[in-house]
Amino acid sequence: MDLDQALLRVQELEDIVKEKEQSVAALSSKKEEILSEKKNLQSKMEADYVLRTQVTQNNEDKFSRLETQLTQLQNKYEEDTRKHQEKEKHFKEQNIVSSIVSSFGDVCHNPEEFANLLKYQGLATTNDSGVPVVLFEGKEMSPSEFKVCAMENKKWQHHFKPTAGAGTGKSFGNTSSLNTKNPWNKETLNVTEQFKLLKSNPSLAQKLRKEAQ
Repeated sequence: MDLDQALLRVQELEDIVKEKEQSVAALSSKKEEILSEKKNLQSKMEADYVLRTQVTQNNEDKFSRLETQLTQLQNKYEEDTRKHQEKEKHFKEQNIVSSIVSSFGDVCHNPEEFANLLKYQGLATTNDSGVPVVLFEGKEMSPSEFKVCAMENKKWQHHFKPTAGAGTGKSFGNTSSLNTKNPWNKETLNVTEQFKLLKSNPSLAQKLRKEAQ
């Protein structure tokens, strides 16, 4: 190989090296570009993750607040319902007592005590329409209707005032000494006189009632 050929070969090798260097530079530039894109993608992914985490957390916080509010509203509703039921029950019981006191006020020693006794025994209550009634011997009676039966019942006699002959001007003994007609007889039936006699002399009223049967 002469000198010219050697120089030519050197030039060729230099060109190859230069080409290779350019290829390496291009690859390095491409690598940097890829790394830059990767970094940008990672940043976007991190930002997206942070955003999704914040959204998830916000949604969880919102759900938790709504759940707390719902629980509070439910508790308030239950408390209001309980108070309303208690007020309704108290009003109903007071209405029952007031009705019995009104009917028995003139004949009982302590009409309120008697009313509470009937309520405690489950006799005094209200019907489906909310009207005070007394359940006695399988029947539903108004307090005024029950008054007649109560005054004839021996187990309640101690609750009533001693009213023998009161308000009538008469002292009742037996039927033969009466100067009045038996108000339970069919011929002389008189409901007003029955009530008067029941108030004034329950024992005699009961006797007259039996005689009229």
